[in-house]
Amino acid sequence: LFEEVGADPNNPPKMTPELDEIAQKLEKFDANGNIERVGLLPAGLTWWGRVFGGSFYDAENQKITANDPRIVAALDWEASYRQRLGPEKVAAFQSGFGDYMSTQNSFFVGKEAMTQVGEWFIQFQKKFAPDLVMEFMPAPYPEGGNENTTTFDGSVFTIPTGVKAPDASWEFIRWLSEPQNMGDFCYAIQNVPPKIAPASEERFVSDHRFQLAVNLLNGPHAFGPDKMPVNDLLYSRLAEAESAVFNGQMSAQEALDQVTAEVQAELDKVLQRGS
Repeated sequence: LFEEVGADPNNPPKMTPELDEIAQKLEKFDANGNIERVGLLPAGLTWWGRVFGGSFYDAENQKITANDPRIVAALDWEASYRQRLGPEKVAAFQSGFGDYMSTQNSFFVGKEAMTQVGEWFIQFQKKFAPDLVMEFMPAPYPEGGNENTTTFDGSVFTIPTGVKAPDASWEFIRWLSEPQNMGDFCYAIQNVPPKIAPASEERFVSDHRFQLAVNLLNGPHAFGPDKMPVNDLLYSRLAEAESAVFNGQMSAQEALDQVTAEVQAELDKVLQRGS
C-alpha cells in the first residue's frame, strides 16, 4: 500500500508530520464520500501521550498530570484525524469492522493501511493472514517528543487467599517461570518473555519485527504503569475523555482538566486512608 501511494516501505515515517502526510495519501473514499480505507486512526492516549513527551503522574509531588500540555497536544492530534474525516463517517466506517481476532480484522482486510499493535500481532497475522506482507515501525513522534516509545504491562500470576491448594498453585507458577517453559508459553502467543534469556532466543528474534519489540522494551522510552494506586481509574477516565473529544463533545484541554481533577481527588482519598 505504501508503494501504491509513492511512499517507501523501507523508509517509514519517523516524525508525525510525515506520518500525517502518508496516512492521508492512503485514504480511500467511495463516490459518495464514505470512507473505504483509512491510512491511520490514531487512538490510545496512554501511549500517544508518552510519544508526545508527556507524563501522566508527578511521583515526587503525588500529582496527576493528565493535562500536561504535551498530552493535550497528543489528544488534539488524535482528534484531528476524526475532525478531518468527519466523526459520523468514522463511526459508520468502524461499525463495519469485523472481529479483531479473525480473518476479518480491519487491518487484514485492508480497511486500515496502518494500525497500532504490539509484538503479539505477529501471531495473529501468521494465523489469520499468512500471505499478508506486514511490516512494523516505531511510533513516529513530534518535535520535542520521544523517539522509539513503547508502553507495556504484563500478566501477573497470583494465589488468591483461600484457595484449596496454595502449594500446588505456587508449584505451577514456579514451573511456568522457568526459562524454557516461559519461552514456550510466550512463543505460542508471541509475547515478549519477561526474562532476558528466553526473549533473546533465535525463535523469537529471527523475526525482525519481534526484534524491534525487544529493542523498544530495552530502550530508554519504554513506559509501564505509574507506581500509584489509581491507575485503573486514570486509564478509564482517559478513555472516556478520548471518546468525548473524538465526538466533538469537549475540547482536549477541557476533557483532560476534568480527568486530572477527578483522578486527583480519588488519589488524595486513597493516600489519606493509607496514612
